[in-house]
Amino acid sequence: CRLLATVGIAFGTPKSINPKVKANSKLGDVLIGQTILPYAHLKFLESGKYEIRGPGYQPLMAQKLLNGVKQVIRNYNHEYDAESAMPAPHLGPLLSGPSLFSNDTAHAAFAKLSQGPGWPGGIIGGEMEGFGLVEARKEIANKSHDQLPILIVKGVSDLGDSKKGDTEHEQATAEAVKVFELIMDELANPNLYGFYELPMATGDA
Repeated sequence: CRLLATVGIAFGTPKSINPKVKANSKLGDVLIGQTILPYAHLKFLESGKYEIRGPGYQPLMAQKLLNGVKQVIRNYNHEYDAESAMPAPHLGPLLSGPSLFSNDTAHAAFAKLSQGPGWPGGIIGGEMEGFGLVEARKEIANKSHDQLPILIVKGVSDLGDSKKGDTEHEQATAEAVKVFELIMDELANPNLYGFYELPMATGDA
């Protein structure tokens, strides 16, 4: 079985920035993308609202891959108290694009994004590689008709604001690798997870 994957760092979206966000991420937590929204497709209006220009949210996972990821999160939360200081995994929609976030105003605006009732918890964070994997998947599909699932696993190294720095990169990357390995271990049994299968999953986390 095959998939496209990226493991690394991301900015998180804590409740202090968006009180309605489903994931109250902190430094060292791990974000797993269920969908991504390329922020190059967004246009912010003077009213404070926004328009999505382009395809909008892109589904990433086949259903069985999504099932495996959810099982890993359940196992992790069973082992560790969700309110503890231990790094925690979060599943949900991610922003993705080529720019770094280090502006408080822009990050606060992006943090409040949601696609109506489909994503009531809003964006859980953002990263810089997922949109490239979506484009690569399109190229592969055009040549082979093989629609590969995408797995994005990113450790929270900052909150995308003016306090952004590089000091947390190593820990965040290590936590992301740890969760990625747990997912791969969970998916190792092909009788349980044929995670290359379609259709792509688009439902709530």
